[in-house]
Amino acid sequence: MDIKVLKAQGYSQRAVAKKLGVHRETVRRVWDEGEPRKYRRGPRVSKLDGFKEHLLSRLGSHPGLRATRLYREIRGRGFVGGYETVKRWCRSWRREHRAREGTVRFETSPGLQAQADWGETRDVRFAQALSRNDPGLLTKRGPAALG
Repeated sequence: MDIKVLKAQGYSQRAVAKKLGVHRETVRRVWDEGEPRKYRRGPRVSKLDGFKEHLLSRLGSHPGLRATRLYREIRGRGFVGGYETVKRWCRSWRREHRAREGTVRFETSPGLQAQADWGETRDVRFAQALSRNDPGLLTKRGPAALG
């Protein structure tokens, strides 16, 4: 049940508080406010906060460092949290780092690149000749492939 609905039905503050199992001051405060208050969580403090600068500098210069090594380093500097905390933070940092880095395209001049795709196929007939399990297909790229 909603406190304001019970008020609209004519219940007193004391009756609403008793019915819902809340304090009378809570009922009064809800009745007096126009809109319900929005819940705002305060900033969360992490055991890792004092060590993030070190982690950022290490990962900035050596992005491939493993979380286990970074954990050992900051534990030696006084970190009291667990390995999983460091691992989760490193994973999120790497995800953001990859997103910022993006994909580097590899371009070559026309006719200088070939692409090979490997796989197995069923029996395929080419001009009355049977090809069994062709290991791959080589394709040309660029204008030479069109001609």
